[in-house]
Amino acid sequence: MTISSKVPPNSSRFFFLKRIAGRLLPVCIVFVCASVLGSCDFLRKAAGRPTRAELTVLEHRRDSLELVRRLRHKRPAAPAPAEAAATPAASADAEASAATPPLGGAAQVQALREGAAATLVRSVSRYKGSPQVRELIYLIAGTFKDPDNAVRFCARLQAGTFPQAQVLTLGNGYSLTAVYATDRADEALAFLDARKADLPPDAWFLINERP
Repeated sequence: MTISSKVPPNSSRFFFLKRIAGRLLPVCIVFVCASVLGSCDFLRKAAGRPTRAELTVLEHRRDSLELVRRLRHKRPAAPAPAEAAATPAASADAEASAATPPLGGAAQVQALREGAAATLVRSVSRYKGSPQVRELIYLIAGTFKDPDNAVRFCARLQAGTFPQAQVLTLGNGYSLTAVYATDRADEALAFLDARKADLPPDAWFLINERP
């Protein structure tokens, strides 16, 4: 007498699918975690920095403001020689304008704030001052709580594309790595535009402005 055990017809398929799912699930979890952790926007949010989309919006806004500023301050074309000879008063005015000294510190700071657009501008007084800050405007490439990190970052910049880089120690204990210093807003903005590709996206301006 033969006793046959009844096995559900779909049991083998069920165990087969369960086995495949058990192998694929860890792979899927690892892939999702790697995708999330590898995202630049995720890391930027975790570090408190703007995302790529926000940087793009700020970049477009800055370009638009810069275009408006240049159109507003665009100088008229120089007159032809005959026209210049016929208007000696205009030539005298042009020479007087060329001999005018540059704007004062307050005007330079205002010009920098208007031209910087999306680039952050902060006063040194916000950080309780610094005896090393003697110029009016500094372009900052890095902010560090550990001064040793600031020194190492400065040395790397000096060995690369910014030999003039320097470390500024602030009154609140933070250290800044500056790559450019000047007393003129137009020079600071021109340097930023020319070297933007070599700078971190969160570079900013420090101004020696009294509160």
